[in-house]
Amino acid sequence: MAGPIEFAVDGHDGAGKTPIVLATKVALEASGLRVAVASPFHLANALLTGGEIYPLWADDMTAPRAIELLQRVIREARQRAVDERADALIFDRHWMTVMVEIHGRPHEGLWNDFIPTIFVRAIPEKTEGCARFSSFIPWTTSPSQVRDYHARFLAIADSFPKHIFGAFDINERHVPLEPIAECITATILARRH
Repeated sequence: MAGPIEFAVDGHDGAGKTPIVLATKVALEASGLRVAVASPFHLANALLTGGEIYPLWADDMTAPRAIELLQRVIREARQRAVDERADALIFDRHWMTVMVEIHGRPHEGLWNDFIPTIFVRAIPEKTEGCARFSSFIPWTTSPSQVRDYHARFLAIADSFPKHIFGAFDINERHVPLEPIAECITATILARRH
C-alpha cells in the first residue's frame, strides 16, 4: 500500500487552521477515507521542558534543534498514519510556519520537506482579536509584531508558490469554514484518482 496523501493547512495565528483541519477530516471520512491528523508544533512542544519550541527559532545556534524536533515528530506522524492505514494525513501547520522562521537564515537548507498546502490568511486585526494570545508569545506582543508575522507569511507564500494549492482569506470572526473544508476535500479526492 502506498502511503497516505499528505497535505497541510498553514498560516498565521487566528486564521482558523485547526477548525478547518477538523472539518476537512470529517468531510474526508464522510467520503469513506481514513484520515490521520498531526499538529507538529504542538507535538514538538510536548517534547520540550517548558513546552515551547518557538524560543528556539530566535537564535541561530538553537534553531537547528527546532528543525530537528519538527522533523522527528513529522516522521513519527507519518509512521503512525501508515500503521493506521490512513488514506490521508492532514498537518495542522507544516513547512510554511518553519520557513517563516528560517527563510534567509544560515540553516534554511536544513529543511527540505515541502508538501501541498492550503494557506489560510487573516488580517492582523483578526489575529489581535483572538483572546488566546498573550504578551509572552514573540509575534503577538504588539500590533506591529503581529503585522510583521503576517507579512512574513505572505512573503513565504510568494516565495514558495508551487507548494500552495489554495489560499483562503478568513478576515472576520464568523466566516463559515465548511466551504473551505469541502474545497480541500474535493482537491484531495481528485488527487486520489
